[in-house]
Amino acid sequence: MRILLALSLAALAACSSNDTKEEVDLGPNALAGFDEEISLNTEWRQQVGKGQGNAYARLQPAIQDNVVYAADAHGLVTAIELDSGDQLWDNQFDVEITAAVALGPKLGYVASANGELIAFDLKTGNETWRSNVQSEILSLPVQKDGQVAAQTIDG
Repeated sequence: MRILLALSLAALAACSSNDTKEEVDLGPNALAGFDEEISLNTEWRQQVGKGQGNAYARLQPAIQDNVVYAADAHGLVTAIELDSGDQLWDNQFDVEITAAVALGPKLGYVASANGELIAFDLKTGNETWRSNVQSEILSLPVQKDGQVAAQTIDG
């Protein structure tokens, strides 16, 4: 019985060994051609601070009342006039921003790596309040009916 088991294992091992390996192309598929339906033109371009850098951050611009609000990971928040691209204001907060920008009717919100949720006035960029939630905030804050919520890294 032991000899039969040993022969079976040897046969299985021989079947699975193969000196030649198949080359597998893991590259991307070629893009299929398409017909351009519209033509896009750049109206304006605006750099916001130093960008995201190497930080993990949920930074996305938000638009409200013809103003674009954007932030970089190094604490800079900027308001830009949508039609012209003119900068209306900027404010340098003393935090590493991990999530931005959320908007309410009169306030904007950014979140920091140190667990701070910061509210700022949409017209001026001035900080109106700051609350420490004791843990890094990675989600974009949400605002509804005067309440603000954000998910922290520890839940």
